[in-house]
Amino acid sequence: MEHLEQIAWSKADADLLRMIYDIDKWSPRMLNAVANELSKRGLLPDDLDIYRKQKIAEEEVLLNNGKSANKMGLIIGWLTSFSIIGAFIGYYYSQYTINSRYTGKSYYCYNNSSRKVARAMMVTSSVLSIASIVYIFRHQ
Repeated sequence: MEHLEQIAWSKADADLLRMIYDIDKWSPRMLNAVANELSKRGLLPDDLDIYRKQKIAEEEVLLNNGKSANKMGLIIGWLTSFSIIGAFIGYYYSQYTINSRYTGKSYYCYNNSSRKVARAMMVTSSVLSIASIVYIFRHQ
């Protein structure tokens, strides 16, 4: 018996039923172990799939929208655009992804407008960094 299955097996029915609806608090693997144990006990709730689909849909709306980039981070990125640091900051804000807790699907962390600004920062900083390096080597 796997460790998570042992934990689920040792829990009381009421605890397992509470856990199965607290999908925000438990890992998908633990929830599967709880669901398997409830199924073995004949206590798996009928509305569980509806509840999970609702939670997944709510999370998907939030993750699809993304969040706004930190304004101070963008300011620092633009101020350091003559160095490679600005390119790294731009890359971070334009490419950073997070995974859905429920489905594992990957989403961009930041919204489209933040990512657009960050891509411009990344390109600008990369071009300025390369130009600075070329200038330094040509004038030595």
